[in-house]
Amino acid sequence: MALLLIRRKPNQVLKFVRAFFFTAPTTFPLVTTKLLKECNSMACAKFFHQQILVQGLDHRVADLIGAYMACDAHTPAMALLERLEPRPLFVFWWNEFIRHAVPSGLLNEVIGLFRRMQRLGWRPDEYTFPFVLKACGELSSIWLGASVHAAVWRNGFEENVFVCNAVVTMYGRCGALDEARKMFEEVLERGIVDVVSWNSIVAAYSQNGDSENALRMFGRMTKNLSTRPNAFSLVNVISACGSSLTWGKQVHGFAVRSGLYEDVFVGNAIVDMYAKCEMMDKAKKVFEQMKVKDVVSWNAMVTGYSRVGEFEDAICLFEKMRAEKIKLNVVTWSAVIAGFAQRDLGHEALDMFRKMQASGVDPNVVTLVSLLSGCASAGALLQGKEIHCYTIKRVLNLDGKDPEADLMIINGLIDMYAKCKHLKVARTMFDLIEPTERHVVTWTAMIGGYAQHGEANDALALFSQMLGRDNYKKPNAFTISCALMACAHLGALRLGKQIHACVIRSQYDSKTPFVSNCLIDMYCKSGYVDIAQAVFDKMQQRNFVSWTSLMAGYGMHGRGKEALWVFDDMKRVGLAADGVTFVVLLYACSHSGMVDEGMIYFNEMSKDYGVTPGPEHYACMVDLLGRAGRLGEALELIKSMPMEPTAIVWYSLLGGCRIHANVEIGEYAANRLLELESQNDGSYTLLSNIYANARRWKDVARIRSLMKHRGVKKRPGCSWVQGKEGTITFFVGDRHHPQSQQIYEILGSLIERIKAIGYVPDTSFALHDVGDEEKGDLLFEHSEKLALAYAILTTPPGTPIRITKNLRVCGDCHSAITFISMIVKHEIILRDSSRFHHFKKGSCSCREERTISRLGSFVMEFFWYYCRIVTGIQGVKIIVEIVSIYPVLSPPNLTPAQSNRVCNALALLQCVASHPDTRMLFLKAHIPLYLYPFLNTTSKSRPFEYLRLTSLGVIGALVKVDETEVISFLLSTEIIPLCLRTMEMGSELSKTVATFIVQKILLDEMGLNYICTTAERFFAVGRVLGSMVAALAEQPSSRLLKHIIRCYLRLSDNPRACEALRSCLPEMLRDATFSSCLREDLTTRRWLQQLLQNVSGSRVPGLQPGGGFEHMMLN
Repeated sequence: MALLLIRRKPNQVLKFVRAFFFTAPTTFPLVTTKLLKECNSMACAKFFHQQILVQGLDHRVADLIGAYMACDAHTPAMALLERLEPRPLFVFWWNEFIRHAVPSGLLNEVIGLFRRMQRLGWRPDEYTFPFVLKACGELSSIWLGASVHAAVWRNGFEENVFVCNAVVTMYGRCGALDEARKMFEEVLERGIVDVVSWNSIVAAYSQNGDSENALRMFGRMTKNLSTRPNAFSLVNVISACGSSLTWGKQVHGFAVRSGLYEDVFVGNAIVDMYAKCEMMDKAKKVFEQMKVKDVVSWNAMVTGYSRVGEFEDAICLFEKMRAEKIKLNVVTWSAVIAGFAQRDLGHEALDMFRKMQASGVDPNVVTLVSLLSGCASAGALLQGKEIHCYTIKRVLNLDGKDPEADLMIINGLIDMYAKCKHLKVARTMFDLIEPTERHVVTWTAMIGGYAQHGEANDALALFSQMLGRDNYKKPNAFTISCALMACAHLGALRLGKQIHACVIRSQYDSKTPFVSNCLIDMYCKSGYVDIAQAVFDKMQQRNFVSWTSLMAGYGMHGRGKEALWVFDDMKRVGLAADGVTFVVLLYACSHSGMVDEGMIYFNEMSKDYGVTPGPEHYACMVDLLGRAGRLGEALELIKSMPMEPTAIVWYSLLGGCRIHANVEIGEYAANRLLELESQNDGSYTLLSNIYANARRWKDVARIRSLMKHRGVKKRPGCSWVQGKEGTITFFVGDRHHPQSQQIYEILGSLIERIKAIGYVPDTSFALHDVGDEEKGDLLFEHSEKLALAYAILTTPPGTPIRITKNLRVCGDCHSAITFISMIVKHEIILRDSSRFHHFKKGSCSCREERTISRLGSFVMEFFWYYCRIVTGIQGVKIIVEIVSIYPVLSPPNLTPAQSNRVCNALALLQCVASHPDTRMLFLKAHIPLYLYPFLNTTSKSRPFEYLRLTSLGVIGALVKVDETEVISFLLSTEIIPLCLRTMEMGSELSKTVATFIVQKILLDEMGLNYICTTAERFFAVGRVLGSMVAALAEQPSSRLLKHIIRCYLRLSDNPRACEALRSCLPEMLRDATFSSCLREDLTTRRWLQQLLQNVSGSRVPGLQPGGGFEHMMLN
């Protein structure tokens, strides 16, 4: 009756027990055991404890231990247990203690209990060891597990299959597969193996990713006559299949044949297997054939649909579950929330989370991490903070009870705050974790956050900490990618190469294409596009990003032709071009001056490739036309856009106006741009530059006042360069570096030296209405100049210098660095926000109008005095005219009027070149180099032909004087290839002058030796002369023939060349083909006779047949 009352009114247990004790004190000891078994109240257990002590019921202590255990009061229960006499009957209570502690996560306490049990003299039994071994497996402690295994042997349980199976499972959980296999084989050899033994070894291999051995052991199991696989066997082996469809189908077939297919656990495992293999049609078929389904079956389908991106199907199934009133658990809700997060639908994920809470289901760690991921992808900071608050209230304890869960949530918070640009908060969360407890995911989330938002120095500093001796964690592929992204931002080539070596050792480059893609990007942005090409060539797997990264790299270096070649290769391998591809192509064309090619691709992208041009494509085209000076066409293109022009379109037009100083269109573009982006400091700066260039200082002041009124602050320009201490950053006027005094002294010296050879500060880039001297001082302190001075101070001669700037390099700094590259023994590679600039020997790779126009200031200043002396003319404006037409050379857009003006200026230079007082100064200033762009043109129109002919006249004036210094200078340049091109493609008059120049070079001993030193040079000259002779046979010209014969005659003076001419001298010079042309030219006839006599003479002693150049000429 007492027990019945207790069961009916459990809340009144203590009241009833007290009443029963006082009314029937003699009967109470008789029913104590049964009352204790029904006890579920701590107060009641304490009352029983009190009465047992008072009445001396020591034999009831074991029952009292059970009462305390039922109330989860482990401390008093343990105190009583230690008082018990070590008897086999009472081992049950130690086992109960251990059994309760394992599922509660008190794993270390389990080990402590086991040791205390042994210390007090208790002997473990066959039920003790499995629980202790399970705790060792959960702790992944192989040495603890091995010590317990030894205790198994000492206590004689090596023949107990129940204990031996637990040993196999323990070793599998610890990753000690060899030990697990050894134990299993011993069990098999003793003949005590059962189906649990087989399941244990299969699970051990499966859990450690050794699918091959798991399947092999399962195969042996099916052939073993004493055991038959059960449902758990199939579940284990199916999980071993992972995403291998071939193995999964075989196990599926076995399940059907064995009749285990209808088991709900097996069915769920098969559905999950097909879902992981992204075969949702097969998963759906198995799901629909299942006679019995539980919530796990539905969850497998919902999760599978979310994983493969078929989110609509996942939502439909989820709603069907709700309609059929299937109880949704945390896995179901988490799968749907994760699906929303993967699609960057942070708000929808949060709404689903609220519905989950309303349904009474508590989220787990996976749910919250998915929510944080969705907020991070969508940039939903407010919702992310809401989840953060929830985790603090309900989940995040930081008390060490569940460190893995805490770490997962903190990792999610770091990622969310970092992607929402709250890096300080992200770092605070990062610092909450002890360095030794940080997972590689923790480091990667923080490093990636810094790298993605431009804090590259912090990213690399953290990466170095991660690899430090105290905090070492092996980086994974994502960590490597984030570090490479930071290196690319800084142009930190040295560290980038070290990371590349790590990639090769870890074989990430062959396993993960995105790592190789980051390497390509890093090398391109560090100025080494050729190494990027080598990385691309070695890739075993290339994806779309690989191709576009390489194209973009060539584009930013102004190597548009190579970018187009990569695009052609991409088409050949069958990859379809999309909008991103064409943005990269048009960008490459824009920065390489390839206007015609850019127009062709823009017109073809919709017609031939089915890609509709978007605002970004129009922006590239506007930039392309703007750089070429075709601002009117650019404006018309904007007006013809089928959509409203975006800010980037107007910004591109404004940039073109800055280059070509077009105030009218620039103002129009700036007004449209400021309507769309009133807070963009770059728009105000460009417009100010346009006004400053036009010397409209009131408008410059007005723009500055407008920026102040609207609260727009100009981003400070900064540049960084790699030094011995790492990355060194300089700001405008920066004097914080310890070597500042030396840096400014070096820079001052450089400026003085380049002023001596013609550099004049372009004060239009100093946006203040002050004197030119003060403007020069302002330009002097620009960050890229300071970085360059530091690099020259600390870098050995001959070593390339790499500088990165956060903004676009100003025209004055571009001009100054161009001049500096003439006087220092360094190649200077400058990366600004727009592209790369390679400065070498007074030239830049960017080919922009401003580069060439700045070079003109050198010619202008240097010849101011000499032009006045020699010609009596104020020649400054004429000299400027020479360099003003560089932008119209490619693409060819030269007008007759422009050609005439420049030809007049070139005639002036011809006078300077031929005058004995100015000739050497002319060469010392490298003036002929500025004529070579004219000689490099290929257009056959009359304006270009006049330009080439007059330029050749200047060079001809130099060689006429027969001075060795002149020949030495010309041989150090590209004059011979340029003349050979003109000899092949030019008009008769141009060919004659070009051949005369080559003749004069050959007549100098230095020139003859230079051409005859290598077979390649001799072949190039001989081939062109031969083709000219063949052409003269059809259209004779005695003047041109005279210079050709003189060239051949001079070549025959060289023994090796003479030997080659015996085989390759044109037959038309040996027969009477040109007799009519030479009838009245006695000198030329004599030259020809001498030539024929030279080549028909006996062979040169010591020169074997084939030892000259004839073998090459014949080939």
